[in-house]
Amino acid sequence: MNKDDIIIEKIYAGWLGKLIGVRMGAPIEMWTAERIAEKYGELDGYPVDYVNFGADDDTNGNIFALNAFYDFDKPPTEKEFGQNLLNYAPFEHGYFWFGGYGVSEEHTAYLNLVNGIAPPLSGSASLNGRTLSEQIGGQIFSDIYGLICPADPASAADFAQKAARVTHDGEAVYGAGFVAGAIASAFCAKDVDGVIDGGLSQIPPESLYAQTVAAVRRFHSAEPSDYKLCLQYVKQNFWTDKFGGSCHIIPNAAIMILSLCYGGGDFDKSMNICCRCGFDTDCNASNIGVMLGVLNGLKGIDYKKWRAPINDITVCSSVLGCLNICDACGFALRLARTAQRLRGKKFDASYGLTDGGDTDGVVFSFGLPGSTCGFYGDGAAVMNAERRNNAGVGALKISGGGRAARRTYYAAQDLWDNRYDPWFSPLVYPGQTLSCFVDGDGAAALYARLSDGKTVRSGTVALDGKSGRRKLALDIPPDHTGAKITEIGLESDGGEIYAEDFRVRGEPSYTLDFSRPDALESVPTFSKIGQCSYLKGYWRVEDGALVGSCADFGELYSGAFFKDARVECRLTPLSGEHHKILFCVRGALRSFAVGFDGAGKLVLTQKDGSLNPQTLAERDFNFTPGKSYLFAIEVKNKSVLVSVDGLPLIAYDAPRPLPSGAVGVRLERGSSARIDYFSVNKKPF
Repeated sequence: MNKDDIIIEKIYAGWLGKLIGVRMGAPIEMWTAERIAEKYGELDGYPVDYVNFGADDDTNGNIFALNAFYDFDKPPTEKEFGQNLLNYAPFEHGYFWFGGYGVSEEHTAYLNLVNGIAPPLSGSASLNGRTLSEQIGGQIFSDIYGLICPADPASAADFAQKAARVTHDGEAVYGAGFVAGAIASAFCAKDVDGVIDGGLSQIPPESLYAQTVAAVRRFHSAEPSDYKLCLQYVKQNFWTDKFGGSCHIIPNAAIMILSLCYGGGDFDKSMNICCRCGFDTDCNASNIGVMLGVLNGLKGIDYKKWRAPINDITVCSSVLGCLNICDACGFALRLARTAQRLRGKKFDASYGLTDGGDTDGVVFSFGLPGSTCGFYGDGAAVMNAERRNNAGVGALKISGGGRAARRTYYAAQDLWDNRYDPWFSPLVYPGQTLSCFVDGDGAAALYARLSDGKTVRSGTVALDGKSGRRKLALDIPPDHTGAKITEIGLESDGGEIYAEDFRVRGEPSYTLDFSRPDALESVPTFSKIGQCSYLKGYWRVEDGALVGSCADFGELYSGAFFKDARVECRLTPLSGEHHKILFCVRGALRSFAVGFDGAGKLVLTQKDGSLNPQTLAERDFNFTPGKSYLFAIEVKNKSVLVSVDGLPLIAYDAPRPLPSGAVGVRLERGSSARIDYFSVNKKPF
């Protein structure tokens, strides 16, 4: 194994450590050590057997921060990290804890950003107060910077502290630098002391954070056998009664160092100690999980105990539903690709992920040891083959008759915990093509399952174990009834099949019909619009249609990153004068829109790094409230053609090719509208 392979696998192990810590600590978050012991005794492993674990702020903040390295032409500054947050975080719901202005530091800084207060003032102590600015959020979103700067703690800490200053200040910024520096150092450290020293090298020794780390290490040296004695010491000297706010960084930093010292570098022991100590368990366990994952590699993480329950899946709650099902293997490869870019090197595409970004479609690669990319067995036994074929891509092994299945959509009722408000658009659409390579012994076929109960299949390939790799492909038929694809996978009639390089490509051809029974997804406490996510506004299904309204502005999104698409939508303005159809949506700050804009105007607008759209083209058009209008928007390379009720009204040529993106609706200034359906690339059956 070459050096780059070792680094990539350590990145994967580190990210898995993050996911493990979140999943382990989430159900006991903010519990006391006494309550945890009373409920679980000497906690060892996950306290709850989740089925489908919901979104979490710790993972949201890391996953979407990475996009800042792709959405801008150079490594991001504080200002650009602030834009990144506004682009991917919904307005006051999901993503992280929106506990109130002056209560939650992230919420406070987010509203500062919305109102034009740029970083670092947005998260500063001078504006928000020292106590609020030094809460734990400074370090819990900083893991990725260590992972993309292997063995380079200075660069890792620099990125982490720039990002942290968007929302935090003081000791919280030092915490960000410490965590990122420690993770980067874990790539070359020999033991836990080397990891901690690497983090300390990036923060001032006179800081309270550094002094806390030093004090806990001294206590461990004097009393190395019992972590509970150290926890008493931490409570006497660094506990919540000495710091304000709901979750100050210093007590949690002390717990992390205690866990690292008394765990001695052992993954299981350290994670168990960390969660037994209580307080912000998911944050603390996930930070040390990354450090120890990198330090020990994949071999240090027990597969059955820790990895199998996660099955490589992370549910997220960004503003775009198409980004909210993330597989750990794919994300680890993207982290590795980013690390290579920062070093001026080309990423090794043999792992199954190229430099093409979203233009490559959906890719499931099994090149990392133990990776499953979210596939699970339905009758069949599914596991990573832990081998490399002639093409250099990993394989998924399917044994026995049944299915290797992959969820491509979650409804609200499918998730265990919806506290961070995840909304989804499907990963795969009618009209697209699913493909993979197979070999082995047995018969295999690809399939896609729709929400209306239908299953479509490819032709079956018979394998004899001698003929080598065969390609399977399934052209998923266009669908204009509104049924969504909820699952894809491979069917086998027995034997052992090796499947490699799952891909979904091509143009979708489908309709999102709000009159369908599943257009509204309900659980006992709330309802969601199926296949949609939203920035803000009030959205509901009434009389078989989507209805939206807002006081200032509201936006709702659906679909994935469609390229050169034809979008149709039937819209009825109900009140107000500002109703628009969105397209090429890449977040809250990046989109195009066309529609009515008061004063008898039909306009084409763009948001490019701001919440405020700018007009690109306009023409006179007097709409009638209560009348339905059929919008058609054709995007091809640099050109946009807008028609209303079949009449071409706006033609626009952009200075550069338009980006791929989702579709949606924007309403402004007290406007409301009815939307019957969206269709994308509608074609005849």
